[in-house]
Amino acid sequence: MDSIAENRITRMLPLLDEKQKRIYLATEAEGLGYGGIKAIHELTGVSQTTIIRGKKELQEGTIEQSRVRKCGGGRKATIQKYSNIEGEIEKIISNNTFGNPEKTLLWTTKSLRNMEKTLREKGFGISHDTIGNIVRDMGYSLQHNQKMLQVGAPHPDRDAQFEYINKKCGDFILQGQPVISVDTKKKELILTA
Repeated sequence: MDSIAENRITRMLPLLDEKQKRIYLATEAEGLGYGGIKAIHELTGVSQTTIIRGKKELQEGTIEQSRVRKCGGGRKATIQKYSNIEGEIEKIISNNTFGNPEKTLLWTTKSLRNMEKTLREKGFGISHDTIGNIVRDMGYSLQHNQKMLQVGAPHPDRDAQFEYINKKCGDFILQGQPVISVDTKKKELILTA
């Protein structure tokens, strides 16, 4: 392949969608003759299988005019691909969950990247962004505590406080009223007269 052809091909590729690219590269490979597919692959990095598919489409005249991909093309949604992903995430975050799973308020402090690493070790190909979306869909709020106050002895009224907050949240939600979660760190002394 001469430098003029190489220049033409490399200048055209950024202007084409994936179907146009496949057909164009197949046409160029045919023009080069024997070894054309390999030469185009080495120049562009496009898979030889893709170029061969484009060549087959050209020969059979099966090029679809309206769509880049066939209906249903592309990757499956993670939930479809891994039907048990929510259960696996639940197992991972169960030790880092706060609040009561049967109540309105529920959060985890487990890092999304750590969850990603654990899931990848179990054979799941999933990103931390997707994990974050699934965790939110499961009803969890993601929290990162700078000072993990739960370490050590918890406050003796901690459970009673959360029971009260959960009851109030549930009452407001049943009435169709909004519930706002506020996380406070600063302590103020309130004097009563």
